[in-house]
Amino acid sequence: MSFILFTDSNSDIPFGEVAAHDLKIIYMPYSLDGSDEVSDLGRGDVIPNFYAAMRAGKTPTTSLLTKEKYIESFEPYLQAGQDILFICFSSELSGTYNNAVLAQQELSAAYPERKLVVVNSRNVSMGEAYLAMEAAKLRDSGATLEETAQWVEAHKYNVRYWFTVDDLVYLKRGGRISKTTAAVGTLLNIKPMLTVTRSGKLISVDKQKGRRRAVHQLALNLQKEIVDPQNQVISILQADCMDDARALQAQIQELVPGATCRIEMVGPTICAHAGPGTLAVVFLGAERERE
Repeated sequence: MSFILFTDSNSDIPFGEVAAHDLKIIYMPYSLDGSDEVSDLGRGDVIPNFYAAMRAGKTPTTSLLTKEKYIESFEPYLQAGQDILFICFSSELSGTYNNAVLAQQELSAAYPERKLVVVNSRNVSMGEAYLAMEAAKLRDSGATLEETAQWVEAHKYNVRYWFTVDDLVYLKRGGRISKTTAAVGTLLNIKPMLTVTRSGKLISVDKQKGRRRAVHQLALNLQKEIVDPQNQVISILQADCMDDARALQAQIQELVPGATCRIEMVGPTICAHAGPGTLAVVFLGAERERE
């Protein structure tokens, strides 16, 4: 293996893919009932139990991973004479990228003969996972660390997203919508349509009246923006709303004949800020334009 490839658990990458692509994972912490936890990436019942806790009224919190934690993860590989490429969660959604860069600077000074490259993916969840899995394929086919990092930089803006949420309280809590907007939206059963910008921000750009219309709009937005659907796997992400995910899958397959969809779970870190009932579709399209 020419270099070690890291991503973080905010990618929501299924654990089976971690093993298949020989990836190393930086686990992002969250707290629930005063206990610090991390996602199991679908190996067991951590994620379903997390959904259940939130639906029961628990309020999880997330925190930044420190520079020291990054150093603890990276340094053993550098000491062993191995180089590292780390594909990191979007800097616009968390300050954890900045701590990764601080760790990179300190370790590069301590191990000047080694390479440690940190890439700001400008992505989240399965979009970040897609970049990591494709990077692993490139590495395993003989690409250098530099070539692989360049590929990620060149393609990260082609990952497209559409999200909707079921309960506006979580977006209000995270400051993404105002208290008044949340109250009025809840009263009128308004569901926001959110996307990820070129810089990696999550923004609301549209709204639909009712969940059913919101789910259908996800399929319509994908139909409009997807490129080469027969040669990619579309990711549908659900946070304790499998029936809606299956409905979305059926609509996509009707609107985009031949499309292949994979349904995955939204991990605890993302769900903590968007809430149970979050539903998203992730796919490849033309480069994002919204900044």
